[in-house]
Amino acid sequence: MPNEMTPLEAAETLEDIAAVSDLKAVDGARSGLVNLSKNDASSLRVIASMLRQIAAGELRPVIHAHWKGQSSNVGYRCVVHFACSNCGYEIADDETVNKLCPNCGALMDGKEDSHAD
Repeated sequence: MPNEMTPLEAAETLEDIAAVSDLKAVDGARSGLVNLSKNDASSLRVIASMLRQIAAGELRPVIHAHWKGQSSNVGYRCVVHFACSNCGYEIADDETVNKLCPNCGALMDGKEDSHAD
């Protein structure tokens, strides 16, 4: 879509808005070019910082998943495997079940909603 911004472009726009809100008139009062409080301008800078981290690949969307237990019979022995509900990566029952999938990085919190594209 032509009206979409990249995270970096959005960060620069928010930083520009915050900078303009800081401009003072000659007498020291707020200029009124952009009527934001100092807290709002500070919040825009924090959001811009996060957008820059997204643009640099430092922040990723959270993928929610859970370990699905699967059992199979091998001879006289029942073997339990756990599989990631997101990517299907399997681990054996003697491995440590982690809070993150070692294959796709999904957060194993049992939630079904995923914010990944």
